[in-house]
Amino acid sequence: MRFLSLLLISVCFILNLSSQNIIRKSVWLEGANSSITSKCKIVDDEILLISFNNYATKNERYFSRIDSSLENITSISLYNIDSLIIGGDIDIIKTTDEGYLMSTRIASQIDFKLIKLDRNLEIEWTKDFDLAGKEIWITNKIEIDSNFYFWGYGVNDEQTKTFIYYITLDKQGNIQNESEVLIKPNNYVIGIHDVVITNEKLVISVVGGTPSNSNNDFCDYIEFDHDLNFIRQIETQGYGWGKNIQFNDDGRIFAISNFNKFNYPNNQPFYHHMIKIMDSNFNHISSHSFLNPPFYRFDPSAGVYNVGRYMFPDSRGGYYLTGDLYGSSQVFNIPPNTNQWDVYSGTSLVKFDDQGQEEWNFIDTFNYSTPVAAGTLSSGNIIIVGDGAAYNSDGNLSNVITIHKMGKDACEEPGCRISDVKEIVSPPVFTLVPNPSSDLIRVEGIEPNDILQIEIVNTIGQVMINSNSKKQDIEISNLQNGNYTLRVLTKNGWSSKAFIKMD
Repeated sequence: MRFLSLLLISVCFILNLSSQNIIRKSVWLEGANSSITSKCKIVDDEILLISFNNYATKNERYFSRIDSSLENITSISLYNIDSLIIGGDIDIIKTTDEGYLMSTRIASQIDFKLIKLDRNLEIEWTKDFDLAGKEIWITNKIEIDSNFYFWGYGVNDEQTKTFIYYITLDKQGNIQNESEVLIKPNNYVIGIHDVVITNEKLVISVVGGTPSNSNNDFCDYIEFDHDLNFIRQIETQGYGWGKNIQFNDDGRIFAISNFNKFNYPNNQPFYHHMIKIMDSNFNHISSHSFLNPPFYRFDPSAGVYNVGRYMFPDSRGGYYLTGDLYGSSQVFNIPPNTNQWDVYSGTSLVKFDDQGQEEWNFIDTFNYSTPVAAGTLSSGNIIIVGDGAAYNSDGNLSNVITIHKMGKDACEEPGCRISDVKEIVSPPVFTLVPNPSSDLIRVEGIEPNDILQIEIVNTIGQVMINSNSKKQDIEISNLQNGNYTLRVLTKNGWSSKAFIKMD
């Protein structure tokens, strides 16, 4: 196996910020004209990345390992392993034997390819998978004891259903078990936002909906034990997605929750959900947004908006949240767009405590970088890897892999920005009685005058009853027997409960 050397082109800038040193590094692999990440993770003081690189006469895809000093980089060519690798749904984990396991799609009829490397980046084995009767996109993988667990989503060959899918492999890539879960009709679009392992269980965060009806949007949490025995499924609507799930020591659950497609409170229309805090049963406690303006909401007065990307814990308590910025802003001293692609981006980092209260935030526009991975080293230093734009050795503006390395408190004075935290009001909790019911079902816990709209939808998202009356008693005798969801709209947003119609 031919190993690639350390970067031929590497630019490093250092900015002193109080007692902190922020290291900014531009990476073009092996003298490439352009380098951009396909996947990146920060594990055990290593940056693991798969990148696509453009040269004058060829394209190349590398797997690279960068140590915590950012000075030692070892890479191998994935095209030397399989020239058909296209990089779709690509992922990588560090295995318990100190090796690495990658999955990717290739330009053929197979569903995905696995590549197992040892610590020295030598190939141990490769394996192609063609799963009969279905097409699968693998998005998440973990290792437990002697097995690999792969999670993804897929459709059957007849295009009649879509589903979440898992497959269990032994250490040599042999299939041990496979199954479909959370099966939906083919008009649904579903995906996985996170797969998290704890000492007792696996938690899968699943999102989905139908493009033609936002009432079908959902975020469900499915729990399994380590042998993949089903424990429970928690169905939720509202409060946004559940990404980068973090389990707090007191049992509360934190998650990134922007890209919100759900109804937000009518009295706070400009604040989307950034991170949400839930109890151990995934019941919503509070939602918080940071910076001014908040994430992913364009503010003409500031001329900038922000998207949260990655959340990770601070060993001293609380969490970090990193995101990217678009647009210029006098508020944050971000200059007008100067690059020829007419795209402006920057990196943000927010530190907040375990109550969701912001401690500081930091914004940096080096290389217009958009984060693709973030985490902490054993030293406590923060690493943010992003895709940016910079001038290469030929003097042309090109894609470049950008790395920030900074201390635990990157935003000490001067340069620290503190902004108000906005907490979103929770919609009311209600119950349905009786449940099951044959003719009338009553909404309890919400005053009639507070009810703006009531909907009842079936299991495939069809609205069966839609009422603007302020009555708590709903006539359901004309419904067929089965499972339904009743949704109530108040001034603070939508709330929902499942019920059973049974004659």
